[in-house]
Formats: sequence, structure tokens, C-alpha cells
Amino acid sequence: MNNSGVEKKIIGDWSLINSQAGDLYSAQDFFAFKAEFLKKELSEIKSDVEFGIIEFKQSVLQNTFSFIESLKYDSRDFSQIGEQATRLRYLIYINLIQKFLCTGSIRIRKNPAVKDSRNEDTNPNTIVDLKTVIAEVSRLIGEKTELKGNPYIKNILMQVQIYKKELAETQRLAANMPREKAVGLINNFKTRIAEISASASDNFQKLQQEINPPPEKPEEGLISYNLKPLTLLFEGQGKSASMLASRFRLVSDEHYGARDVLLPLIDKKEAFMEQIEKELSVYAQLEPFEGGKRKAAMEFTREIIRILSREAEDAFR
Repeated sequence: MNNSGVEKKIIGDWSLINSQAGDLYSAQDFFAFKAEFLKKELSEIKSDVEFGIIEFKQSVLQNTFSFIESLKYDSRDFSQIGEQATRLRYLIYINLIQKFLCTGSIRIRKNPAVKDSRNEDTNPNTIVDLKTVIAEVSRLIGEKTELKGNPYIKNILMQVQIYKKELAETQRLAANMPREKAVGLINNFKTRIAEISASASDNFQKLQQEINPPPEKPEEGLISYNLKPLTLLFEGQGKSASMLASRFRLVSDEHYGARDVLLPLIDKKEAFMEQIEKELSVYAQLEPFEGGKRKAAMEFTREIIRILSREAEDAFR
């Protein structure tokens, strides 16, 4: 096939991807990778623990260009061309996922909650002394009379009234009761006071949380990054991968022309690898400290693995 035919194929393939793979679900249907392939590629991505998805992309491209180099010496083996085309299409898919994450088409999962030292003073198992609760509530109402209508303060005041009634009743009964029988009465009173104190303490701590809520902990991980400016980066990588995949699929479908169609790509290897290096440099900007680019790369990788793992599970059902 002449150069114009090759270019027409490349443009047509990329146009088709843009029109039929505009979100995650349509992209999954469009590429329709086999379950075994999804599982194998996911395993490889998981094994890339230094820079995650960056390593995976570099590996795919290195393998692609090594194969093209081999055509200088032997172009008879067509068995790998279809496999190369499939992996390159998978590379397009990975870049589309990253693009969807940047545009917000895929909702980014929040990192699991991490213990926040700012909330350590609020412990539901710690009982605040009833006298302290009463004193603090009196002070708060004195400063802000509108707090009398607060449901937590209403509950606390109700518990105080119950306490006063329990105390008065216990004192009345104890005054007309033999000493030995009064012991049980006093023990029951202590139990009730403990319950009243626990309820008042719980309401008081909830009141404190409402009046003085702790500052929200800043988001961490991928969700905390401004990813929108990266959209064009991943779209460009996807387009480049599509150009490679189109050439390999063309050779695979025609069963000839490997050297004519693929060998001209050798001089483009450096440009392809630079795209990945650019991605890594962008990660360094997302996390601008020593080792930050690796952290950002792994945050992207974890989110990609989550998405691909779900797809692989669904594919095996």
C-alpha cells in the first residue's frame, strides 16, 4: 500500500476511536479486549512498582520498536504483528482512561480515610464529668442565649433535671430507711447517675463538634491534583499509539508490506519515548518535591488498576 493509503488508514482509525470511544463504557465496548488478555496486561501493570503506568508504557513501546528493528534482518515472521497491534490498541485504551480521569468523565475515588490527629481529643469513650458539662453549658448559654434551642443542650438540660429528681427521691427514701437497706438504694442511684452522666457527656461532645467543627482534612492523592491541563497530553499519546496500531493492523490484515509500512517508524522512536518522559515531568509538577513524580505516577497507576480490575472481573463472568 502507498503512503497515502497508509495515512488514510491512520486518520480513519483515530477518527473512529474519537467517535465511538468517548467515555469509559463505550471504549470498553469499542476495543472489546478478551478476558485472558485483560488479566495478563493487568498483572503486568501491577508488577511495575517503581513508576507504575510509566514503566508499562515504556515497556510496550520498547517492545514495539525492538520488533520493528528486527524487520531489518527478517520480515518473514508475521505471528507477532497481530499481538503487537493488540498491545498498541491497549496502550490507546490506557491513555483514554487517563484522559477520562482528567476531564472528569471517570470519577476519581477518594483515598481511604486516614486517622487525623486533629480529632484525637474527641473520643466517644471519654466521659466528661457532669459538673463540667453543666458549667460549660451554663457558660455557653450565657454567651449565646440562642443556644437554649439547640437539641444537644436541650438533652443535657433534661438529663440535669432527671439527675435532680433522682437525687431528691433517693434522699427522701434514704431518710426513712434503715442503714443496711439504704446501701442498695445508693448503689442503684450511682448506676443511674452514671447513665445520666454518659448521656450528658455524649450530647456535650456532639455539641462541641457542632459549635467548633474540626477543619476538613485536605484531599490527598489523585483527587487533589488539577488534572484538566493534562487532557491534551494523554490525547496526544493516544493518537500516537493509534498511529502505531493502525500500521501494525494494516500489515496484519494485508499479510504483506511489513518493511514498507513499519520500518519508516524507526526514526520516530525517540519522539515516542519523549512523550512518556514528558508525562513523568508533569507528574513532578503535580508533586513538586523530591520523589514526588513517583508518588504522582503511582497515584495514577492505582486508579487505573482499580478501573481495569473491575473490567477484568466483569469480563470473566
